[in-house]
Amino acid sequence: MPIYIALKEPNINLIVAGDICDKDEDFYDRLFNHGVIMQKDRDGMLLVIPIWKESNISFMKAVTEEEVKKTEAEIEKRKKEAGQGGGGRNTIVRPDMTFPGKRRGGGITL
Repeated sequence: MPIYIALKEPNINLIVAGDICDKDEDFYDRLFNHGVIMQKDRDGMLLVIPIWKESNISFMKAVTEEEVKKTEAEIEKRKKEAGQGGGGRNTIVRPDMTFPGKRRGGGITL
């Protein structure tokens, strides 16, 4: 079962191969210097949350293969939309704004 890892800096998310089990609580507690909270989310999947601010990991969560495939499909869809001028997150758009001016017709158009 893959593990979803959310990093603080840089603000990126990773999906890695692995597993989080109830019996791994001691392992993660030692890994994060006895500063970890391990709990289950609403779906029953385990979450590992480091509490030390020095840790660059926000949380680690066990995810299913179906969730990974769904996320990959959404990413591909966004890439296609951005490539077709769909206004994706990475698309640079020129704003349609004017600065007020003394002229009658308005101001300076960007």
